[in-house]
Amino acid sequence: MIDFSGQTILISGADDLLTRGIADVLRAAGARVTTDEHAPHDHAVIVPSFAHHGDVAASDPALWDAALEHNFEDVVFTLQTIAQGMIARGAGGTITLIVGAAALTPIPGMAADGVAFTALRP
Repeated sequence: MIDFSGQTILISGADDLLTRGIADVLRAAGARVTTDEHAPHDHAVIVPSFAHHGDVAASDPALWDAALEHNFEDVVFTLQTIAQGMIARGAGGTITLIVGAAALTPIPGMAADGVAFTALRP
């Protein structure tokens, strides 16, 4: 395991089992974990949420708007905020973006999230 002793890692995004598990693993590796995007940090992990379920053929346009807003636009703006802070501090760092399998494989009921996650892939 990587030693993160003395380093602060920002976790941003979904408050779910995955995010809490990531935080636990990072703490076990010695990291201080924060959720404050404006606090100084050495690294960041962004985990978009899975919250927009619906069938492609019958889903409301508002579901698509919400999925793209929360899982694409908010993530991009968060990335920008984090990167700008790291650059301003001159300390460097890393940003890890974790997107779900819906970005790679169609999952029934997850089309809107899948489209948003796919847009985040490099």
